[in-house]
Amino acid sequence: MELTDCLRLFCGHIVKKHGDPLSISEELKAEEFRNYFLTDLPVNVRSLRLVACVCGFNTEAIESGKMPKTMRGYHELIGNRKNIYYREEDSQSGIQNTILHEIREMMEPMFVEVFPAYKPLTSRATHMAANRFASAVLLPKNDFMESIYQTGLDVAALSKIYSKSYSQIILRMGEVLQGKVFFYGALYEPEPDNSDRWVVNYWSQSNGNGNTAAILNRANGFLPKKGREVQSGSFIDLAIKTSHAHLARYVRIKGNEEPFSLIMISQPQVIAQHVTKLAVVILLAQDQNLFLPQIKSLKPVVLDPICHNG
Repeated sequence: MELTDCLRLFCGHIVKKHGDPLSISEELKAEEFRNYFLTDLPVNVRSLRLVACVCGFNTEAIESGKMPKTMRGYHELIGNRKNIYYREEDSQSGIQNTILHEIREMMEPMFVEVFPAYKPLTSRATHMAANRFASAVLLPKNDFMESIYQTGLDVAALSKIYSKSYSQIILRMGEVLQGKVFFYGALYEPEPDNSDRWVVNYWSQSNGNGNTAAILNRANGFLPKKGREVQSGSFIDLAIKTSHAHLARYVRIKGNEEPFSLIMISQPQVIAQHVTKLAVVILLAQDQNLFLPQIKSLKPVVLDPICHNG
């Protein structure tokens, strides 16, 4: 039996237990993966390289100049060459993501082998599934959700607790809070070729039990998407320029409708007295108590409400 059969056996195990791979969420695949490969092991680069080895794959660092700029890592299966490559200078968190991402991508054709009726995902869908799988392995849903509430949705605190990037924390928050509470999170960073121009590079959102479409409509474009630039004098701009967290309320009043209100916290990451990135978390004002642990810790500057009529 080849070592790569170990990963194939895992795919067969979860299919036997849960049925069609298409009906098995990435959350559940990740939970089964931890139980199968990582019981009593810390989830770090060393243990994940060991798992890859057990599955028959060599893991190898590649110099930055030899790795395509748009890629963080990749795998190849050519004859007896079964390798996972990652960027040599990447963070420990980044390497963990890459190894898990590539393992999940390699699972896709194996699902066809163990469940012939399975219709494999497209390349783009597989890539997205691999991202969700990696995050779910590294940030287990129940444990992470508990930490979210304990920190008051504090992105920086969660990043420190789990040794993960702000971007991964924000994206994962959107996933685990789905169906629990309306949440919007964004990460602002300066553009590489223009440090004075800050834009949204990552964002995520979760829907609560209410009508999310109505919430977004009443937000009237206030929740930015990827690429939105920071406006001078805005709530975000103040946090960047002062290097201090800010708290504000957004209120929209339209005719005789009940006023619509959001509550938001901006938190800059400051390194060597310079703001390198800024996280923003937004909730419905009715859920503002969820922010209390973060407010107590950060002591943000409280701004006057941002009002919009119409």
